[in-house]
Amino acid sequence: MVIVAVVALVLLAICWFKESQITGTFKVLKTYGRITAYLALDFTVVGIVFLISPILAKFDIQPLEAPLFASILLGLVLLAAGIFLYFRAYTKCPDFMKKKCIPCMIISGLGVAVKISLFFLVFAWKLVEPKTMVTDTGEEVYMFSDGTVYGNGKIGKVTEDGNKVVWNS
Repeated sequence: MVIVAVVALVLLAICWFKESQITGTFKVLKTYGRITAYLALDFTVVGIVFLISPILAKFDIQPLEAPLFASILLGLVLLAAGIFLYFRAYTKCPDFMKKKCIPCMIISGLGVAVKISLFFLVFAWKLVEPKTMVTDTGEEVYMFSDGTVYGNGKIGKVTEDGNKVVWNS
């Protein structure tokens, strides 16, 4: 399982680095752009998940909780939208690039997805990131916005003036 995870991370890293060059090439050819590649990949994958979720529910695996008809209908609509975006890009693609169009579009979509994920992970971390504080005894601790302090395996609260820490135990 670790090998699969490492291979997946390496492939995602390759897509991340190659995305700009690949997408730029196809954008110049007026075939597809970043948003089209991302939406095509996203709609296709999510559509497949919605279609197989009723099958997985039979085996007591429930990735989604939706009524059977709604799940299948939504899955078909999303899958059709994804396939349509791939097909449209393929038909707009010049003949000498048609072989590479769909694989490159998948690489572009994965690269954009990784970039979006990393941006939001960093953004979310910055929102909840603890601030460091040095206590009156000289030890460095982490303080969250609610005044909770963590340090050296202890939990406490910062005083009203913000200069001292009252440890819970």
